[in-house]
Amino acid sequence: MKDSPYDRPAVIETLASFVRNVSPAPENGSVGAGRLARTVESPVSNPARAAFEVICRRNTTKDDPKIDLRGCDLRGMYCEDANLAGVDFSNSHLGQSHFPRADMRNAHFMRTKLYDVWFTEADLSGSGFPEAEMAGCMFQNAVLDGANLCVARGITEDSLQIAKSYEGAEFPWM
Repeated sequence: MKDSPYDRPAVIETLASFVRNVSPAPENGSVGAGRLARTVESPVSNPARAAFEVICRRNTTKDDPKIDLRGCDLRGMYCEDANLAGVDFSNSHLGQSHFPRADMRNAHFMRTKLYDVWFTEADLSGSGFPEAEMAGCMFQNAVLDGANLCVARGITEDSLQIAKSYEGAEFPWM
């Protein structure tokens, strides 16, 4: 990615495809599809974890492709300062992951399982959470300006008390 701007989009798409293929989200009703016990380790394989971390650490350019991580099992990940702006996480499972200071602006979380996810100081501005399962999410100093959470499940007004801002955001109780 660093050495060849021409190949950069193909490298990003290959990494995302690899994560989708080797770490598919558990099917509804299968073991692990719900909330994780506090003692369960991340089920994400080391190769999938490495590919995801490369995506998280990349510097973005205007020519980067839209990153498709739909249907992935990314439970228990820890991605500090992650660059995940605009990523499509639809139908994925990110339960008990931590995204401190992550840039997740305009990300898409349709029907994503976000149980007990920590978005500490993350920027989620403009992100959409249609039908996302958000019980136990923490938004300490997170920015949710313009986020659409109007049909998200499990989010509470109390969980937003520690958010930095949520100006223009839409919530289920509005």
